Amino acid sequence: MRHPSLRSIRLFSLLALVGLSCCHLPTVSADGHKVEKAFGFAAKLSPDTEAVFALRNLAKFADGIGSSNTWEKVSGLIMAASGMDVSEAAEPFNEVMNFLGEDAFIVLGEGSAVETERLMDFYRAYYAIYPKFMELMIEQQFGGDEGELEAEVAQLIEETLNADEGKILKSMLELQLPPLIIGCKPPKGATGQLVAQLAAFEEDLPPTVLTSEFDVVGAGKFRSWSIAAKDVFDDSAREEMRAELENEKLAAQLEQIIDSKKAEFSFGAVGDYMILSIGPDRSHLKFAAESSKSLIAQKGFDFMHGYADKQLLAYGYAAKELLQSLNSLGEDSSIYSELMTSSLSMAEELGFDVSKITPLMKKFGRQLVTLTKVKADTSAGVIYVEDGIKGASIGGYSTPGLDGSKPLKLAGAVPADAFLAINMAATAKHKATSIDFMETVAQMLYHGAFSFAGSNEAPPEMAEMLGMVDQQFVPKMLKAWNIMKEKVFNGLGNEAGVVIDLKGSMPKIPIDHPAVGVAVKKGKLPRIAVFNSVSERKLLAEAWEDMVPLLNEIAQGIPGQAPGQEFEIPDPLTSDGKNVKTHFFGLPFVSNDFLPSLSISDDLFFLSTSKNYTEELAAKIASGEGKEVKGAFMQMRFSALHAYAGQWLDLVLDNSEVFFAGNEFAEEDFKENAGNIRMALDLLKGIKGVTLNRYKDKRWRSDWHLEITDIEG
Repeated sequence: MRHPSLRSIRLFSLLALVGLSCCHLPTVSADGHKVEKAFGFAAKLSPDTEAVFALRNLAKFADGIGSSNTWEKVSGLIMAASGMDVSEAAEPFNEVMNFLGEDAFIVLGEGSAVETERLMDFYRAYYAIYPKFMELMIEQQFGGDEGELEAEVAQLIEETLNADEGKILKSMLELQLPPLIIGCKPPKGATGQLVAQLAAFEEDLPPTVLTSEFDVVGAGKFRSWSIAAKDVFDDSAREEMRAELENEKLAAQLEQIIDSKKAEFSFGAVGDYMILSIGPDRSHLKFAAESSKSLIAQKGFDFMHGYADKQLLAYGYAAKELLQSLNSLGEDSSIYSELMTSSLSMAEELGFDVSKITPLMKKFGRQLVTLTKVKADTSAGVIYVEDGIKGASIGGYSTPGLDGSKPLKLAGAVPADAFLAINMAATAKHKATSIDFMETVAQMLYHGAFSFAGSNEAPPEMAEMLGMVDQQFVPKMLKAWNIMKEKVFNGLGNEAGVVIDLKGSMPKIPIDHPAVGVAVKKGKLPRIAVFNSVSERKLLAEAWEDMVPLLNEIAQGIPGQAPGQEFEIPDPLTSDGKNVKTHFFGLPFVSNDFLPSLSISDDLFFLSTSKNYTEELAAKIASGEGKEVKGAFMQMRFSALHAYAGQWLDLVLDNSEVFFAGNEFAEEDFKENAGNIRMALDLLKGIKGVTLNRYKDKRWRSDWHLEITDIEG
């Protein structure tokens, strides 16, 4: 393919990588020179940098994809289908990639955490007045005076600014733009030209913008454009604001807030790098004279040194303080509670009884914060090329509820060719809080239904129907929930998972049709196994003994059943395996490979569509041969899905006269499109699968692998 076509996919590579999160793999040795070369401009960033995200070597990576068999076939298909030359369509973006392909970055300098926390103060204030604001809006909708409404809103804002001895006002006065640096490495010789082109715009700037030239430590001459809000916010704008607010104190304070704001845009060159910057001033524009005194020499960055020998595509770093400030709003349970309870104001105005729902809403907010609460840690991570694309990270936000240090039973036993596997272990505290949370949600729904039924908005028969359900079924449902809560949840352990493969045999379906016979003989079905660890098997046995008669009682109360013909759960059958005992119902058309069943041992619990599959997994767990995996694990093998789809395609093609018997038109249509289907499957062969592991080893770690290979020529 010609060279422009090779470069045409650079944009698509960039967009894909920006969406990937940095995620740990074993470190490799790297000396200081390798580290400096690997991380580009990070070797010049000030050690007090609070965050950086950079893209590396994307042009090289994109050209590699562009020269692949996969891209040649994909671009050929696009040309054949639409007549569009991908290289020409993407050419405008190639110039962008020339600037970004080797080294491009976004940096947050010292003070970003402080400014973020001030911004969070603003949002806290906003959410604090939001419920009251909604009440005022509702009053206005029901005939309130618009002028009075505006006056009350202004008064509300004033009170908020001055609450807690003027805490919010102080934050708003101090709030400034966080210091931001954006940079890239343009083609050689282009940096000076770009700086000159930007400087030429100064002639057209308004007089309120002040221009200057200054020296930057570790760089050289920079230019800056600075502006103060007080110089833009003229007398006429001030008078207009005072007239609209009709609140002198608030107007004066808002003027103070506006007048306190300033911004300075700076630009210049650092070697071959083009640098743009914006902040309240230029103080953050400082660069390290040598790499030993730069960001890459800091303790929080050293995790990434082990990946300096890799072909890096991206890396990221964020200081603990910045991450804490970004998350500070989510730690305040009162915000969630107030926002949710405020939504009940309108319902109350419409005649709904919310007296029982309001305290539940507040409880819901507190529980939600507990379930989602995270701890921040300095974060560092990389994305690199190796057998596809891999990612490794350390630190960042903790994963709420995940027991990241506990070895998993299931993950190590999952076959490498399983289509899907998800396995994780929860903390005991998270499990208990989740159960309480479910109770709260159920209570909210229960009282919400009765509140609606008692209003004028509900159908007349709804209250009667709910009353019957409440009398006949709710006591039984509560009894069932207590069995689940006290025995099932306590009997099950904290580890859970699901595994799906695509190797199951078809059940012998007694349908007299040739296609069914072929499918049963040669076709394959997914096998699904839902797993949970067991903490106390005795409790699970007791739960079954208690639950069966209760479920029969509930089922017999369902209206419409003929007397003497009420539904009743049959007695299960039992099969003793080497590692688990399997319980199942005597259903027709089943086999050991298609048998919905429950399997249990002293430490294993499975709900599965296949007895065989359960026993395979249980045997692998019992052997202890699998690798140790902790925390949370996910595997998806697209190669297994491709093979499965190909098998069914071949089966239908080889037996098309059977599957399309009596419909020659459909058979011919399928045969005509089979080539395109196979071509699409072949194109996807290069995407083998993805794995992800999140765990804790003193600090939180993650690693992921998107396994991609080139298809055959």
